[in-house]
Amino acid sequence: MFKSPLPPSFIAIPLTLLVAGLGCTPAIPVGNGGTVSQNGNQTTVTGADGSKVTIDQGSQQMHMQSANGVVDMKGGVVTETDNKGNSSQFGGDVTEADLGYPFYPGSLAGTGSMKASSPQGKTTVSVRTTTDSPAQVVAFYKSKAGNPSTETTLPNGAAAVWDKASPKLNLIISQSDGKTMIDVTTTTSPK
Repeated sequence: MFKSPLPPSFIAIPLTLLVAGLGCTPAIPVGNGGTVSQNGNQTTVTGADGSKVTIDQGSQQMHMQSANGVVDMKGGVVTETDNKGNSSQFGGDVTEADLGYPFYPGSLAGTGSMKASSPQGKTTVSVRTTTDSPAQVVAFYKSKAGNPSTETTLPNGAAAVWDKASPKLNLIISQSDGKTMIDVTTTTSPK
């Protein structure tokens, strides 16, 4: 499991500043030996251990760095990378190339898509919606990955797993109020 490279307490101060849109003031507590500096729209909080958080209020970006790794926030996308090369990206777009399979035809991007990678492999999640039935969605992915290792029909959806496909494919489909939510998760291992 990916663990954020920065402690939650270190993230709280700059996140509050970014969300509230506040500038740097001398009253911001930064802990023992920390400093706060401002250069135009950019505010930097430096911890006693050298960890840094830089907030650019003009472009609404945040960069946090510690001995354990880096977290960047830009345009609604959060990217975390630890010092071992593990990374996660939340928000932003997942492409068909990232997923390793085509999107269901005519489907629209939903919320919750993400990409994560580590030396052990890569996981990609694509969340999409359609008005087609769960059976139609399963049939489409069968045409792309063959017969699944496991397939289950649920009262309001379906689930299927292709554990021998490359990349491995997990499909969870739920239907409510005329909309079908498609959650496609793929995993690859390093070669």
